[in-house]
Amino acid sequence: MDIYKKFFRCAIMPGMFRFTIMRHAKSMPAAQNDFDRALSEKGRADARLMGTVCAQKLPVPDVLIASSARRVRETVELFLRGWEGASPEVFFEDGLYTAYYEDVLRLAEERRESADHLLVCGHQPTLGELACRLCGEFSDDLSTSAVVSLLFTDELRQGAGRLDFYASPKKVPKE
Repeated sequence: MDIYKKFFRCAIMPGMFRFTIMRHAKSMPAAQNDFDRALSEKGRADARLMGTVCAQKLPVPDVLIASSARRVRETVELFLRGWEGASPEVFFEDGLYTAYYEDVLRLAEERRESADHLLVCGHQPTLGELACRLCGEFSDDLSTSAVVSLLFTDELRQGAGRLDFYASPKKVPKE
């Protein structure tokens, strides 16, 4: 069964925690400084599309942690424009640019107390590895602009997440 079609909008039950992972949108070809790469036109459209899709399928995140790389900052801006009415507390972290999955997990744990729904936006392969480690049901690379949302009943730890939602621009039904 297609995960996208299987999804239904649900409230977060008391004691549950939602952790959503998003890879940045498609960027321009490599420049002299990778950190400063901008989004391509396709990336700009995809980031906004995924915001619109998530607005229909997920509760609004309380906190958003993102890499401070230009393509991620632009992704977050356009994603939130697509998700009209969403205004999470946003933290840009320089360390996410070169982070390992353990680093992202640590940052998420630090912000978890102030959120029922935390969203992180950053880079591959770190975020794909994180999703796979947290949820045995998820075994995909994260394509650009892909979003995976996991539910936890206790701590963020390997294998404890339940896959609740997955979408990418390629998987969004065409209207």
